[in-house]
Amino acid sequence: MTHNLTICDSNQFYARKLSEFINSRKGYPFLARYCNSIEECKQMIHSGKADIILSNMENYEKMKDEVDSERVIVMLDSKEGVDGNNRIYKYQNCDVVLKEILKMASSIEDINVYINRSTTMKVIAVYTPNDSRIATSIALDIGKLLSGRASTLFISLDGMSVIPDITGIEFDMDMSDLFCENMTEGGLSNAIIGSVRRLGNMDILPIMHNYQDMASVTNEEWKNFIRDIERKSDYEYVVIDLTESVRNLFDILKLANYICVAASKGTVDGYRYRQFMKEIEILYDTELKERINTFFVDVKSEIVFETSAGSMGPFGNYSRQFVSGVLM
Repeated sequence: MTHNLTICDSNQFYARKLSEFINSRKGYPFLARYCNSIEECKQMIHSGKADIILSNMENYEKMKDEVDSERVIVMLDSKEGVDGNNRIYKYQNCDVVLKEILKMASSIEDINVYINRSTTMKVIAVYTPNDSRIATSIALDIGKLLSGRASTLFISLDGMSVIPDITGIEFDMDMSDLFCENMTEGGLSNAIIGSVRRLGNMDILPIMHNYQDMASVTNEEWKNFIRDIERKSDYEYVVIDLTESVRNLFDILKLANYICVAASKGTVDGYRYRQFMKEIEILYDTELKERINTFFVDVKSEIVFETSAGSMGPFGNYSRQFVSGVLM
C-alpha cells in the first residue's frame, strides 16, 4: 500500500530534491509530492491526498489549525529542538531522513510502513573460535566494502562489544531496548529504524551492554529480530559480528546465508578451530558446513581497528577475498 507524503517547505529546491529522492527509493510505501505554496498544501489536505505532511516549522504554524498534528512531521533547520517527537533535523543524509520518516509514520494508526522488496536480504555471519577482535575487525571491513555497493546494516552480537569505543559512536538505546519494543504495539522494527547510527555508508545497530541480556535471548527471538529487519527495511546485507555471547551459537549461524570463519594460526588456536568444525559435523547437516568459508589469519601484534570508511583493518585482504570471491 502506498501513502501520500506531502512536502510543504519554504525552500522549494530542497522540497523538490527530497521528493525526488524518496520516490527514487523503490519499495518504500510513500509517494512524495511537494507543494509550491501553503494554499496548495491545504487543498491536498482537504481533498484527502495528504496521508503524511512533511513541513518546516514556519509553514506548519500557518496551517496547524487545519491539519491533524499526528500526521505532521516538522523539519527543523537546526538540531536544537529535535526530540524524536515528530521533529527531525532537515539537513542530514537523505537516507537518515527517510528512516526517521518511516519510524514516525509507523506510529500513525492507518499507515503501513512495510517495505516491498525487490531483492532478498542476505545475512553474513562472521565468527572466530579464537580472538573475538579478529572477527570484529573482519566484520567491520566486510560491512564497509558492502556498504559502498548496497544498503548494509552491521550488528554486534558480542556481550563485551568494543564498537562504541573504537568508532566513537554513542547510541541512544541499548539492543535490549529493541527487544522490549517488540512487546509494544509498534513492534521491534519501529525502534530499529530510529536507533541506527552511521559509519561511512554503513548503519550500525546499538550494542547490548549486558552480557547476561545477550545470553537470555532465545533462538526464536533472534529469528524474529532478523525477519523484522527484512520486513521493514531496505537493507540488502546484514553483517553480524558473532561470538559465544549468544545462547546458541550454532542456531544463529543457521540464520546466515554466508558464514565467514576466521581462525588464527597457532597450535592451540588450531585445536579450537578443529573442535568448532567437529561440532558442526556432529550436530548439523552438511548444508550448514557448505556455507562456511574459512580464512586462516596470522596475528602478529596488537590488532588495530580501522573505522574510517575508506580504510581496512589488519585483515582487510581476507575481507576483500570474502566479498569478491563469495558474495559477488
